Amino acid sequence: MQQRPAIIVSGTVRDSAGTPIVDASVFFEEKATVASIEAKTDHEGTFSFLSLRAGSFLVRARKEGLREAVSGPMELSLGQKKQLDLVLSPKPSVHAKKAIESKFTVNIMHFGRMNPVTEEMRDRMGLAFIIL
Repeated sequence: MQQRPAIIVSGTVRDSAGTPIVDASVFFEEKATVASIEAKTDHEGTFSFLSLRAGSFLVRARKEGLREAVSGPMELSLGQKKQLDLVLSPKPSVHAKKAIESKFTVNIMHFGRMNPVTEEMRDRMGLAFIIL
């Protein structure tokens, strides 16, 4: 029996210090169908996916308490092998978020001396600041 060619995507998930992330959720997503396959990283932070269809794919890794990492879109053909290394960085703590919001509010009020800022404007500006 002849084997069909497949796409193999494998890699490692690490934190910003280079330590492998154990038990991270890794998703192999096909863009055309919005279908995805989930795998968990092993004790070395490695994962592997196999696909029998060519197409446009991306890989997404998640772990509680860390920021998600996403590969760029990849056009893959049957028989192709792709190696990825994804890095999950720490999420800012609640205290860091409060400090950023507090500093931003002080800056708005500073500029508000000559041009009063309504609460609605402050909320919109604060939201824009957080998104950026």
